[in-house]
Amino acid sequence: MKGLLFFLFFLIFCSIHGQKNLEIIQHYLSNQIDNESIRKQNFKDLLITDESYSSQVEADHIYVNQTYDGIEILNSGGVFVIKNNKVVYSKVQLITDIQNKIKTSQFTISAKDAIDFALSELGISTTLNHTILENNGNSLLFEKGDISLKNIPVDLVFVPTHTDTFPIHLAWELSIYEKSQKHWWSIQVDALNGEVLTLNDWVVECTFDDPDHKNHHHQSDLKRQLNSASALPPPTDAYNVFAIPLESPNHGNRSII
Repeated sequence: MKGLLFFLFFLIFCSIHGQKNLEIIQHYLSNQIDNESIRKQNFKDLLITDESYSSQVEADHIYVNQTYDGIEILNSGGVFVIKNNKVVYSKVQLITDIQNKIKTSQFTISAKDAIDFALSELGISTTLNHTILENNGNSLLFEKGDISLKNIPVDLVFVPTHTDTFPIHLAWELSIYEKSQKHWWSIQVDALNGEVLTLNDWVVECTFDDPDHKNHHHQSDLKRQLNSASALPPPTDAYNVFAIPLESPNHGNRSII
């Protein structure tokens, strides 16, 4: 009983703490940004996607994304460091004029169909029965079946693209960890037409003892945009990382920092 009460207290504390940090960020942005359209429209519905506390600097690191119609917009918002209830560092990447960059927030391709489009892109045949284990509205969890080592999460998100008209696409984001363990795919499927927008492999494989290794081309076509790490070690005092404000390997590519 005590354990349950402690757990509930912890959840309430985290919720209150997170809301307080969000309010600090929104207040900070309202005082830092002069553009009226940004101030009124583009950060009123921010979503905290991750947060951590650094004991070394005694500060909270908060990652946020913008939302539209309650749906997260990937690679938006930014990262903020909060200390003593003040933002002491920020890297802001707000997207402006969101409503004119999105065609619709209503999907025509279901989460189940998005998995099928992803499997077709990967060339994987399966008898997957698409059993839903969890359903939280825009986030679903499907049974892994005979294709994945882990159950398959599928989330409805908005994905910024380079399309001239309506560049922010509604998409299903999912991951499939092949049983061979050679590929762990992160895939974004357009929720309107089933097109695979991005296909990232979280597992990078290369045979370094191959005599012809130096002539290998560690890249793929633009459609796949694989997040490949460099085969060479970084220079002294530099690191090959997913730099802030990137929240995860699924949100962008590595860079030398």
